[in-house]
Amino acid sequence: MKQFIVTILIFVSFLSFGQDFQKPDYQSIEKNIKKQNTSFYYPKLMERYLHCDTTLSLDEKRHLYYGYAFEPKYAPYDNSKYADSIAKLMSRKDKLGATEWQRIVEYGDKVLAKDPFSLRALNYQMYALERLNDGEKSYKKAIQMSIIIEAVLSSGHGMTPKDALFVINVEHELDIIGILGLHPKGKQRFIEYNDYRAVAKNKYGIEGLYFDITPCLKSAENSFK
Repeated sequence: MKQFIVTILIFVSFLSFGQDFQKPDYQSIEKNIKKQNTSFYYPKLMERYLHCDTTLSLDEKRHLYYGYAFEPKYAPYDNSKYADSIAKLMSRKDKLGATEWQRIVEYGDKVLAKDPFSLRALNYQMYALERLNDGEKSYKKAIQMSIIIEAVLSSGHGMTPKDALFVINVEHELDIIGILGLHPKGKQRFIEYNDYRAVAKNKYGIEGLYFDITPCLKSAENSFK
């Protein structure tokens, strides 16, 4: 949790002092993750992510997250029955015992096998592992979440279409909104390559956030071909 707080503070400082964000250059990322003799080579990046490597640079985190859009397993609109099972269990979280918490961890592994950047699955696993008194594994889930969050928050501040936050999964929009301590309001609106999500009144004066979902749209387009 401390890592998330630090990440959010960094994001707010970017907003306050006008520092630069960097949009992902998908063409460059696609080329870089294929170069075996570099730290951007995708199998190496994924291995480091799965081992919760805290030494990943921000550039490596960005190549890891946005580079997944070029992996054969990338399917941003696939729904997992295991994600639904987790949601059903979490709906009665105050009544769960050790067996159910362990089941959430196992279902989370099933979700992550197909979608390694599911913030929701990682968050539920982190929570479940805390309930199972496994602080070490819970902390590792927090590390993986922070890697994803930092990559997304480095891409823009999201308050205008040209400064949109870039995500590779529409589900991440609501996850990021929640992580920033904001609450969605109303339905999303689609504007060119961006989703616009209005948010409830907040101390930052943010009315809503724009999310660039270009990889999602391209994936959907390819599925229809």
